[in-house]
Amino acid sequence: MLLCCGGGLGLAAARGESRLRASIREACGYPFAGGRRAGPIAFRDAVECLLANPAAFDDHWRPRVGLLAADVIDYQIVGRFERFGQDFHAILRRLRAPAGVIDIASRVFNFTRPMALAAVYDPPLAGRVYGHYMADFETFGYHRDSWRSG
Repeated sequence: MLLCCGGGLGLAAARGESRLRASIREACGYPFAGGRRAGPIAFRDAVECLLANPAAFDDHWRPRVGLLAADVIDYQIVGRFERFGQDFHAILRRLRAPAGVIDIASRVFNFTRPMALAAVYDPPLAGRVYGHYMADFETFGYHRDSWRSG
């Protein structure tokens, strides 16, 4: 089963931002100046906004446990984002995907430079995130303080 997270395109997306960034900007009230976004969205601001008003965000930000219906669907593989490439290839092989599909899936289209989570989290913020996503941490085997080492 693949989850497709929806959400409409807002004004920010129409101005060239990704749909996810646009949804954060709009939900958090980040300003525009002269028809352009007025600066980057700070990680802490986005997290604080999400935790204060989770209903304003689409399914990308909701706890996975509530979306996966694991009581109804018997999942054989649960992939982890931090090893996305490996896990996605395992799923494609299990589906007997053609070599061309696997080759295309190997390409990186939007590389994100790795960053230690401790660079953006501190204990109070990490604790609040843990409280919001506790069921996910426990269900998927993440340690409460995993932000300190990853």
